[in-house]
Formats: sequence, C-alpha cells, structure tokens
Amino acid sequence: MKIIAMIPARYSASRFPGKLMQDLEGESVILRTYKATLRTKLFSQVYVVTDSEIIAHEIKSNGGQVIISTKEHKSGSDRIAEAIQAVDCDVVVNVQGDEALVNPLYVDKAVNELQRNSEINVGILVNPFSKINSPSAEILPLIFI
Repeated sequence: MKIIAMIPARYSASRFPGKLMQDLEGESVILRTYKATLRTKLFSQVYVVTDSEIIAHEIKSNGGQVIISTKEHKSGSDRIAEAIQAVDCDVVVNVQGDEALVNPLYVDKAVNELQRNSEINVGILVNPFSKINSPSAEILPLIFI
C-alpha cells in the first residue's frame, strides 16, 4: 500500500499572511513541518502543495517535493484534491502546514487504522482540548469517519 503525505501550504492566509514562512528557531514553519513529516518515516512520498513560489522555493531549495496548485482553492483539502490527480497512491494523509511539531506516534496510529479498516475513508487526527468558554467545544480523541 502506497501511503503519501500532502501538506497544503498557502502563503496569503487571511488571519496571518506569511505565517508558514515565519522563523521558528532558525527554520521556517513550513520547512519544519515538512522535515517533521519526513521523520515519521511512514510515507512513500511527502509533498508540499502550494500556490506560492516563495513556499515552493523554500521546500525545493531544501531538497523537498512540491506540487504547484492553482490559487482558487478555499481550503487545504481542495488544494490536495487538485494535486492528488497527478500522484499514484492508495492513502493520502493531510498534514497541516503549520504542524511543525507533528507527533509521529499519532500519525502512525492514524495510518495504521486506515490500513487495518478498509471501511474508513477519511481519518481526522484531532488534538484534545478542554472546554474554554464554549458550550459546543468537546474533548476529542483520534476520530475516524
């Protein structure tokens, strides 16, 4: 089974433009995310999917793989849906571009569950949090839909 990771990365985020290129202890957030994803050793390939030449250059100049997408996407999932058309794989794991501290153990659990249970089409790895001024907020474990 060929399992890949795709990291959607948009430069012009509405709340914090350029966030992925911010320095995080000597490296950009997106480069740290890319390297952390590689370190999991779970994936046949890891791609950064972006509409930004700045982000593409950052990843390519550090030996990474990039897929350039169009700029019309409203979400990272849409960006990945476009990019996946050009890639042969069985499972795609969406790693958010600002997940520089991604924990390989949790990603491993998610991938193993997707491999084990063919009825699962989508897996969402959710970081638990406690209710903070929100009656609708819940404590969420690893969720599979």
